[in-house]
Amino acid sequence: MQTWLTATGDIVDNGIEFADVEQPYLDANGQLHGTHWGRIGLTFSDCGTGSMRWDGPSGWGSMEVPLARLSQLQGLSCGSSAQVGQPSAAWFDPAHYGSGFVFEKLNGPQIATIWFGFDANGNPVWLIGTIGTVDSNLYSGTLAQGVGPRFGAAYDASQFKLVPQGNLSAQFQCTNGSATFQVSAGQPGYLSPSLSLTRITLPLGVVDCTKVQ
Repeated sequence: MQTWLTATGDIVDNGIEFADVEQPYLDANGQLHGTHWGRIGLTFSDCGTGSMRWDGPSGWGSMEVPLARLSQLQGLSCGSSAQVGQPSAAWFDPAHYGSGFVFEKLNGPQIATIWFGFDANGNPVWLIGTIGTVDSNLYSGTLAQGVGPRFGAAYDASQFKLVPQGNLSAQFQCTNGSATFQVSAGQPGYLSPSLSLTRITLPLGVVDCTKVQ
């Protein structure tokens, strides 16, 4: 079963400390709550490498693993102080509180995408994918669910598989946007078919925009 965690961290030297990591869940009325999961620390050796250590509950344990950078926001190279306008941020539909997206505009016509939410039984789910430019402010692509190995010391990367769940189309304006999701045949349909998106974060170096980038 998948899960996802939330936390607000403190920048300490060359890393980030997340002292109160929460594991979200939905109650019987569909209301979002969180229970204390543990702590996570990130340390960065340079702009592209680092490590993550965690102290979690029973079943998760404590461990440290190396990290390698996978993506970089468009126009924001390592050490850059540039101010750019783009849709990179966390977004959500207020009508579907407890789920949302993280979009990262890459150096090219694509946006790395993560969706996090819950299935019909209240179990946490996350999907990933890359959506590409259809026109100046419309992007489309497939989101897939990662399934396979268990998290932790016995993790076997060869068992990890991506199961396509459907096609996401997203259109962005400065602080709002819209998205539609077409479910793949035979898949459960985790996302609403129509979403009205609101921006909820502004990454460092990304400025509030006045036009679509």
